[in-house]
Amino acid sequence: MLRGVAAVALAAPACTMAAAAAFTQCRSEVANLPVVVVGSGAIGSAAAASLAARGIKVVVIDEGHNVRSSWGDSRAAGLELGYTGLHRDMVIRSVQLWQDLQAEEDCGEHGRSPLLYPNQTLELKEIKKAHRGETMRLRDGQRRLTGREARAQFPGLRISAEKECVLDEQTLCLSANHCLHALQDRAKRHGAVFYHGEQVVRIDRERKVLLTDEGSSVEYSSLVLTAGPWTNRTLASATLRCLPLFVSAEQVHYLVPKPGHDLADFSLGKLPVVAGRVGLTTPGGVSTEFLVYTVPILPGGKEAVKCATHAQGELMSTPEFQLKPGSATSEMGGGRFFRRGLRTSQPGHDELDEFQHKIVSYFVEKVVPGLDAARPKLVCRCLYTNTEDGEFVVGPHPQDPDVLLATGFNGEGFKFAPVVGECLAELVLVRDGAPVSELTKRVLERCSPARFE
Repeated sequence: MLRGVAAVALAAPACTMAAAAAFTQCRSEVANLPVVVVGSGAIGSAAAASLAARGIKVVVIDEGHNVRSSWGDSRAAGLELGYTGLHRDMVIRSVQLWQDLQAEEDCGEHGRSPLLYPNQTLELKEIKKAHRGETMRLRDGQRRLTGREARAQFPGLRISAEKECVLDEQTLCLSANHCLHALQDRAKRHGAVFYHGEQVVRIDRERKVLLTDEGSSVEYSSLVLTAGPWTNRTLASATLRCLPLFVSAEQVHYLVPKPGHDLADFSLGKLPVVAGRVGLTTPGGVSTEFLVYTVPILPGGKEAVKCATHAQGELMSTPEFQLKPGSATSEMGGGRFFRRGLRTSQPGHDELDEFQHKIVSYFVEKVVPGLDAARPKLVCRCLYTNTEDGEFVVGPHPQDPDVLLATGFNGEGFKFAPVVGECLAELVLVRDGAPVSELTKRVLERCSPARFE
């Protein structure tokens, strides 16, 4: 009989409770079957590692796409100004878990880096978060400083002397590829089996069997879908309703210094992570602001500064990146995305998006002028899986409580991967009476896919 889900469902929406109550299959019938995780990006690998470490049989299946989300030189994880309430508590736990992983596995070169918000006041963030009714304030490790003080601490930056900035001293810079492999190594060490290069083509939920294009047939007890941009296609293969997700093809630029500037001056410890807004007038005459970020050079990486816009990529509608029927581009992202057209073919991995390149170039020239934005060392795509309401999706599918979802992280999934993996493991095990943390209850209450019903 179902046990333990009620503890989570107490804080969940009514439709989630109904889905949990509908699950009546005795767990003893499927006790010897593995939990199958579809998608081995950061969140899928974290879920596999967390499950396997708890003694659960785990099989991970991944297509092995070369254009995806969990890849690249670097990521930054910390208490950004916009995080309050649940997101704040999730990122605190996630940073702790990243540090635990770094103590046990080879996560490559990493370290603490200041995170600087130039020309950005708390009021802008307060407006952005006003719909959640949560108050913004500086926290331990965060402080205000003037542009003059910021330039004195980071000579490579150009910031108006009178501008107010905010500095966070506790941001963690991660080597993305190394961390991803470390999560997978931990999962394998605890017995998880990985099927790489196989696409899920059919999921028979009645028989609890998953089929791949390579002929693999895998039975499962529970299914964890962490397929990112391919979530709706995977749901369709299971005859489950799609979610209001949409995929954007973001562009990452790797920039090197202009002649006369030293590469070392843009490395970890010399250049902070920078997240700032730049105002531009579009070709259509519309004035708007775009968020741009940079991440310093990490040892052993591409020897270039990572720089990109946030959530301004082309919106996608392809057989791979399926939209929920009836989705309207005007509703996508709650107005976060400036672009409204839909691209019906996937861009090449190194195809230059002139729109995003223009925004990055303008920001770099104003804030980090020693970098050569006109001639990037490398440009490549990174896929965001976005939700209409800007909130994550974590929890059981309303049509089948044996199918757990973790998707729609709006470009922020990597930093949250360890804590989301931990939540998914608890949601699998709670049916056998295992305890569930208060944080997982809160995640389910706020992020359940049942909210779309």
